[in-house]
Amino acid sequence: MNFQKLLEYKFFIDALPEIILIIKEGKIILANKKAEEVQSALIGADIREFIKSSFEKAQYRLSLLSDDTRSVGPTEYEVTLKNGEKRHFEMISTFITIEGMPAALTTARDITSRKKDLVYASLLQKKMMYKKLPEVDGLEFGTVYVPAKSVSGDLYFMKRINQAQIIGIIGDISGKGLSAAMSVSAFEVIFHESVKAGIPLMDLVELLSQKVSDYLMNTYVAAIVYLIDLDRGTIELTGAGINEFYAITTKGLLKRYELKGPSLGMFEHLSYDSIKLTLQEITRLILYTDGISDQIFAKEIDPGLFKEKYLYRLVMNLTGILEQRQLEPKGLHDDSTAVILDFHSHAKSITHVLYGLKFQEQSVSQVLDKLLHVQYREQVQSIIHELLLSAFKYGNAENEDLPIRLTVLDYMDRIIIEVTDLGILPKQVDLKSSEATNRYSHGNSVIVEIEVK
Repeated sequence: MNFQKLLEYKFFIDALPEIILIIKEGKIILANKKAEEVQSALIGADIREFIKSSFEKAQYRLSLLSDDTRSVGPTEYEVTLKNGEKRHFEMISTFITIEGMPAALTTARDITSRKKDLVYASLLQKKMMYKKLPEVDGLEFGTVYVPAKSVSGDLYFMKRINQAQIIGIIGDISGKGLSAAMSVSAFEVIFHESVKAGIPLMDLVELLSQKVSDYLMNTYVAAIVYLIDLDRGTIELTGAGINEFYAITTKGLLKRYELKGPSLGMFEHLSYDSIKLTLQEITRLILYTDGISDQIFAKEIDPGLFKEKYLYRLVMNLTGILEQRQLEPKGLHDDSTAVILDFHSHAKSITHVLYGLKFQEQSVSQVLDKLLHVQYREQVQSIIHELLLSAFKYGNAENEDLPIRLTVLDYMDRIIIEVTDLGILPKQVDLKSSEATNRYSHGNSVIVEIEVK
């Protein structure tokens, strides 16, 4: 496409109501009037100037464009204008060629005002999901939570009823965006209030279904509800729209189970499938929503991954796969959530949720007092303080109302320290005490692994 053709092309795109850019080798070579109204002097500018915080993501997605992959998006980007103003845009890029060279025609839509509401809803959701999980000797929990967009219709809640019993749910609420996020908040109240009734699991599922129908009209919740009874050594599961799960048997076999039943709130007077497993039969249970089952069906996730020895690595691997899918042209079509339970774990699990760093010393001291490998106390203490400081300063932008979840897993051969924040700003962690550690990250978590010698 020569200069004359570019002029003709500009005449065409100037008539369009959306922001249009043509990007070649990371430079903006053409912009329409709508784009220039937002930011002048765009021609020749490097896109890095405007999307500093997400440049690597943009660079990767643009590199995917080809004759085979004609378009990528829609994808959200934070854009910083030359005057320092920050705006959010949703962009779709299409593959074109200019003088035989690949380029991207990018359409952008300003979603800044909507994004503020979505960010608030997203933070609210994460606060719900980052609550402290029950601490039980020999029982280890792992969670995967990757929304397809800013906010999710997925949920998981757990409540310890007494010393012997824990009841939990993993679910997917119908709808998208803010309406789904609001429904998740409402359903959390419904769930916890219903659990107080102290009724058998099947009766609880029917009560939840009735309340969803009564209070969340035209909304359904696909779910699995489960009850762990430590005294009896059993776990009972009831399917209500989520119809499958996996388990690892005590013989090391991976087994898929099916449960039939309508989503909560969908129909009255219909039966639900229920199954009761003994903790002598299984060592691990893997529950998940449609986003992950779709990835399994498409062979993007191999169920063999569920046999990973260490639960924290399984969580990291699953999250990494899902986050990679987010970057690819098709993206994630559905929110992806998993709850994984290890029933015969040799790890001592310690969890604290902090708001700001006000009670940091007290929380860290409580964690250290429970360490099995006391000889690593000083090293663990130093790492925790560094991770918490980074989580507070960057991940939560120094907001004392936002949670930071600290988890320490003390295995026989290693100590795992995991700190999870809300991911408002990119993390900046340079561990001074990392000589004997491995460091990983997934989602909004940073994990440090200390190998016990």
